[in-house]
Amino acid sequence: MAERRILIAVDGSPASDMAVELGLELAADRGASVVFLHVAPDIADRLYDLDPVHGPSEAEVLDADPVLARAMSRARAKAVPAKAEVAGASRDRPPLGEIAETLAGRGTRGRARGPRIARSRSP
Repeated sequence: MAERRILIAVDGSPASDMAVELGLELAADRGASVVFLHVAPDIADRLYDLDPVHGPSEAEVLDADPVLARAMSRARAKAVPAKAEVAGASRDRPPLGEIAETLAGRGTRGRARGPRIARSRSP
């Protein structure tokens, strides 16, 4: 059976906080993991520039992005497996294509001419 993943877009707003709570409840009920995605071009570009080949570590992502750090903390508190991703749009393409690739497990980690997604790598 394929792994079940739930994408939860976060931006720090009250609606986003509610989406995190509901998404984590759904993931816990279904035995799924979650991927938190924050579209924040300034953060994504800064993280990508640190290591364009491998991308940032999860610690670097969470240190740079308090919105993702808060979401990941809530996932850990509920014992739901989670990953954090920050994306930035480019002039060539909106992040939608990259988001779809992320869900399919084929993201470009910022190497393509599209948006940069700084995926956290395992330590």
